[in-house]
Amino acid sequence: MVRKKFIVLLAWNIVFWAGSSLAHSNELWVSVKKEVWDNAEVGEASNTAIYLYSEIRQREQERQIYGAFNGVVLRHNINPFLQIGAGIKYITFRSERGGFDPRFRTELEVTSSTLIGDGEPIKLSLRNRWELFKNRGKKDVNRLRHRIQLQGHLRADYGLHGWFMSHELIYTQERGAYHFQQYRFTPLGLKFKPSESVRADLFYMITRHYVGQSEDGYVHVLGLNVTF
Repeated sequence: MVRKKFIVLLAWNIVFWAGSSLAHSNELWVSVKKEVWDNAEVGEASNTAIYLYSEIRQREQERQIYGAFNGVVLRHNINPFLQIGAGIKYITFRSERGGFDPRFRTELEVTSSTLIGDGEPIKLSLRNRWELFKNRGKKDVNRLRHRIQLQGHLRADYGLHGWFMSHELIYTQERGAYHFQQYRFTPLGLKFKPSESVRADLFYMITRHYVGQSEDGYVHVLGLNVTF
């Protein structure tokens, strides 16, 4: 039953890919998250962990890195279906003049989830995140992000053990009100676990901006997230 659901979702996503194939940019996003502390006792699982986080982004047309993220994140599981998190990251993006525009981002988030179906159920989760950007010499920027995600299990070789898909809406505050800025749709992601201490997510994402950037075409992203 779970495999049939996965096939249906995959077929629907192929139709969506065809409809959004006229992208004006292709990008590569790679992130690494290293656990540096947890509260686990010997033989027990932890419910709180601190990670060092690093990410780079590259556009295919430019053949160079245009953005980088470095920081610390905290994750705490209140129970199996509710998680809270926080983080602070130093971000640099390449400006139109060719230099880099540095900023700090503080983030707070809450993720709730539930299980759908019997046997090997699908996990449905909703992540709500608040972000504050501090730019030197510029006004602070608040942002809200809401991501809904489906995640299931796969029985395969080479460490492949799951799939996921998600849709995220992003709002930015302007003149005291939040306005829709961007959506990010991940029609397919694959979860790998090559060892007990290493996890990796490989995904394809479609994103589009609606404030402050051109609305012509989509941006296609190939992403890799590694946690160890």
